Amino acid sequence: MKITEKITRLDLSNSNENLTGTWQEDVPKTYYFLKGYALGKEYSNMQKSLIIARQLHAGQLRDDGAEYIVHPLRVCDYLVALGMNDDILLSSALLHDVIEDVSFIRDNPRVLITEFELDPEILEVITILTKTKGMDKDIYFERIKKDWRALFVKLSDRVNNISTLSTFDIQRRYKYINETRDSILPLCSYGKLFYPELSNKITCIKYHLTSMCDTVKLLTEQYTEKKKQELDTAETKTEKEGTAHNPEGT
Repeated sequence: MKITEKITRLDLSNSNENLTGTWQEDVPKTYYFLKGYALGKEYSNMQKSLIIARQLHAGQLRDDGAEYIVHPLRVCDYLVALGMNDDILLSSALLHDVIEDVSFIRDNPRVLITEFELDPEILEVITILTKTKGMDKDIYFERIKKDWRALFVKLSDRVNNISTLSTFDIQRRYKYINETRDSILPLCSYGKLFYPELSNKITCIKYHLTSMCDTVKLLTEQYTEKKKQELDTAETKTEKEGTAHNPEGT
């Protein structure tokens, strides 16, 4: 029995996975769409990565309470929608968080090659995308720049994460928006310059990110201002009620 069977009980030969249970309503649709896409394109790595990602992330939840697998599925789906027809890229998108979030993969990432028999390039990409504890942020993004696949997965990852910012507190939203402007959008500029054949796709992502950041910032400012006004109104009301009960201040 392979070590992966002992630890994860993955059955990569099972083509009829049961997607019932706690999955959100739209998750099976995305999963089956990507599965059909991978079959149609004969992307063997992507076919395996779908099953691996689904099972390795089983039981994990996002901040908004959604099944974690929703995230890598949507990161991959976004790249498919952009017309990124590359087995290694799409497989990396599906598995981009497994080193960080799955302990036995983190302890021995090469199991993805030795036991799951994925292309070594996939491990290279997701290793670049994994930010280890204490790693300098500039070094992290500098590594991503140098690999076009890692760059595209990171950009797609950010698109999906920004779409869920409503679950973040105000401070975290602003921090995320600022990081997007300071570190993610420069990736777009770098990519357009050094990967000119992909420039149009990067431009689409850049404008998508920019518009999402502007929208989230505006809505957050409006929400903050509304809460401030409500607080001011409540304080004024309290002061008036206090004066009515004690008109002479005695």
